[in-house]
Amino acid sequence: MKYFYKGVEYIPYEGEDTPEFVKCPLVDEFIEDGDCLETRDLNPYLILPRFTKKENYREICEACPFHNY
Repeated sequence: MKYFYKGVEYIPYEGEDTPEFVKCPLVDEFIEDGDCLETRDLNPYLILPRFTKKENYREICEACPFHNY
């Protein structure tokens, strides 16, 4: 079963609806919530390089329904 929140796929914690992994639109793969926290302030000096490969990564991240979730 696939779970989606506002169009973004996620994997919930077992027995819950809360996301444990989110399919990050920046890298198009599932990431842990800790990885998402790495991108939240969008400081280019702190974001792991794999999250900045898309040209408009800031806008993509800010538009994600899990941004500041």
